[in-house]
Amino acid sequence: MVRITRRDFLKYCSIAAGALGLSASTMMKVEKVLANTNAPTVIWLSGAACTGCTMSLLNSVFYTTVDDLLLNRINLTYLDTVMATAGAYDDTGHLYGTAASNPLIVAQGIYNDPDAKFVLVVEGAIPTEAPPGANAGDYCRIGDLTGTGKESVLDNVSLFANHAGCLAVLSVGTCSSFGGIPGAKGNVTGAKGVAFSGTALGGAIVDNKGIVSNIKVTNGGSGYNSATTVTVSGGGATTAATAECTVQGTDVVASLPWTATAGTPYANVVVTIDPPVAPDDPNKVASAYAKVDDSGNITALLVSYGGLYTNTGTPNFNVSARRISDGATITWGPTAATMGLGTILNVAVKTRGAGYTSVPTVTFSPAHPSGATLATATASITKGSVKTRSGDLAPKVFNISGCPPHPDWIVGTIAALLDTNLSVLPPVNYNYQPVDYGYKDYQCNAGPCPWRFNNNAVRDGVADHNTRYPEGNSKVLGKNKYAQFDPDNPTNVNVGCLGILGCKGRKTKADCSRRRWNADAAESYGVNWCVGSRAGCHGCTEPTFPDKAGKFFTFA
Repeated sequence: MVRITRRDFLKYCSIAAGALGLSASTMMKVEKVLANTNAPTVIWLSGAACTGCTMSLLNSVFYTTVDDLLLNRINLTYLDTVMATAGAYDDTGHLYGTAASNPLIVAQGIYNDPDAKFVLVVEGAIPTEAPPGANAGDYCRIGDLTGTGKESVLDNVSLFANHAGCLAVLSVGTCSSFGGIPGAKGNVTGAKGVAFSGTALGGAIVDNKGIVSNIKVTNGGSGYNSATTVTVSGGGATTAATAECTVQGTDVVASLPWTATAGTPYANVVVTIDPPVAPDDPNKVASAYAKVDDSGNITALLVSYGGLYTNTGTPNFNVSARRISDGATITWGPTAATMGLGTILNVAVKTRGAGYTSVPTVTFSPAHPSGATLATATASITKGSVKTRSGDLAPKVFNISGCPPHPDWIVGTIAALLDTNLSVLPPVNYNYQPVDYGYKDYQCNAGPCPWRFNNNAVRDGVADHNTRYPEGNSKVLGKNKYAQFDPDNPTNVNVGCLGILGCKGRKTKADCSRRRWNADAAESYGVNWCVGSRAGCHGCTEPTFPDKAGKFFTFA
């Protein structure tokens, strides 16, 4: 991976502006974005994918190196493929690290912070069908990243995408854009893209009709000792959604009392909860984290998981933090937590319904046992038209397709989004692909492709182009099976268009022919691309890939 200095980068910007088709003002915007140390948080979720999109991104050098972009310029908070920790728990059931450092707990903290602002990146297709005896989306589970007890990629993407602080949703790769290979004909998982399913409008998260995307418990109530019936009603649905709840019928940590410490900034705040008698399962120990404002003041302690205790008494919690002024470690506690009994922990959506025009009502029946506290929950719906790019989520979705996409398409789109703090979104084509960052022209014209020409060349004194056709741009080359072989010069096999052999460049919008792949320096394009190596284009950036792209190779 090649590092470049800021001076070198700005020098490159001025040189490359013309080749990129970008104005000087646009390049100045990119400079400002990459110097922005207050860029929004980035949450990167991986679904049904091969991680090729992440690996492609790691080769970024065109604008800047990926480590500088994603670690210094953008607050990349969660990306499981490049994390040092392989999972949330070790083999004894304990969380890796502390609540302040464990990625899972950090992700939960962002989701549960109403003031959080972030960009959601989705890699991989999203399975939507239910395995036998399980819930919709359970073909692909990635962990409880929201603290709601839901682990499927379908639920996680839906929850983060519908969060009030989600500024944009980047579908990186053809799988998350259109379903790709996981969504190919014959799959049983119902894998779809975020907003598209192949060429069909409407995906796993964004649909042309309203669906219930999430049900969030706003008050778990108390006194429940068994699961109760959940009813989703109203909202103008043509088909009502169904759901079921999970009840913790024993003691749980409900809250942690805390007095704000305004005026004394802290860092590295860690909250630990120590039960008086450990539960029978280490996974049932409660966890919590601290909410810290921009000045470093601890404003609240929030419970990310209430645990599961069996009348063992009230667990204590401890808080430790480093005082920024002198570096001293300060500790508080032990302090008794506040407990609750028989709380409705979460509500899982079983079927999402269809045709919702407004948010439905969620009720529990029986409402609660006599003398207990009523539980409440609210539903969220995703509605609008993918076709007209209207509604709640569709305007925020950008499809950066490719199998895998070029790293420049990803980095360029992120830079464009962050430049205006997402107040002005970059233009897209009818497939939601950003036209200024890779998807404006067809492959034949973007470079242009060198094989669309009958090249005028001489080798060892002999004409090394197809003498049957005029020199230059000869469209007929793609229509004649002999365009790949010159009968007048049997050794001349590298001349002419590959369209007759199955190349999809004439139907594929991507600038691979100009940008090429595997650049080894920031001031240069890559060294080759699929058609340049005479392999032909498979149309991997298009929603038709792979089912409707046609034969990859045609033998004439």
